[in-house]
Amino acid sequence: MIDNNLASALFSIIVFNTLFVASSLSLIVTIIYHRAKKIGIITLLFFSFFPIFPIIVANVNKTALSIGATGYFVVGLYLYIMKPACVRNQVILGITMILLLLVRNDSIILIGMFIVASVLLKFSIKSLVFILTPVFIVFVIWLKLLLPAAHVLPTESVESLAVPAQQIARVLNHNKELSVEQREQLENYVKIDMMKKVYNPSFYDPVKHTFKYYPDGFWKSGKSYNLNKKIIAKAYINKHKFLFIKLWIEVGWKNKLVYINSFLHNMYHYMFFLDGQSKTDLSLIGGLVPYENTQLFTGYHQGFKTSLLNFQKKNMNNLLNYRD
Repeated sequence: MIDNNLASALFSIIVFNTLFVASSLSLIVTIIYHRAKKIGIITLLFFSFFPIFPIIVANVNKTALSIGATGYFVVGLYLYIMKPACVRNQVILGITMILLLLVRNDSIILIGMFIVASVLLKFSIKSLVFILTPVFIVFVIWLKLLLPAAHVLPTESVESLAVPAQQIARVLNHNKELSVEQREQLENYVKIDMMKKVYNPSFYDPVKHTFKYYPDGFWKSGKSYNLNKKIIAKAYINKHKFLFIKLWIEVGWKNKLVYINSFLHNMYHYMFFLDGQSKTDLSLIGGLVPYENTQLFTGYHQGFKTSLLNFQKKNMNNLLNYRD
């Protein structure tokens, strides 16, 4: 029964991922084709010679799902821009926004950019309220009610603050000076020298790994959901998250262009999927210390590596032993 459930789950995920991402990217190409036939043909020829679509569609992970959701959002945005007064288009855009937020929390940055652009371009405030109100209601219900009810732990702060951390890392990497007080504050959260060393402009995972995030006892197995929440709440960044945000704003106020460049560089590999820099093995360029080798967190090496290996071994055996 376990083997059958595992195989069925994997099959379902792969099929859903393939259909979701392929349909999203196909919709974009179709719109380009119908809007400007010659450009559409050139687009199809480009993807014929550079087969990026199959690579992304077959990539069963959160990034592929994020690209798929972003594709639907782009389609919804296009329809809304073409006919902003059309209620149908407003509803479609709202649904694509919900998809975007359910896949990745940091998609709220894209929605924030949409709101700013809509205000600057003088789109109807009434239609914006109509679109955004149900989006944020659904998002709050999902985040604060449904996920806790399913005993899903909250997003790690190092994930939700990855973009601000990447921007600060770029400031350090470009030899912009922080005040003594700012450096002392930042040192409470991260290893500053390591953050500067591992910074990769198009990939924020190395910077995330420099946070002093995981409290003692985090990697001990067999803990209940409530105990896990209590342990995570003890992490310095969780106890002092708003101080980190305040620090990020202070640093950014004097480094506005650096922050903008950081955001654009980090989004680049979503726009061009063959970005070699982000796909390079980061360990070869000193950018990534594997989780199981890190010395930053007490108990990480033994607890995480053991649980990961046991999980992989168990599920690999389930797959190998599976019979129709």
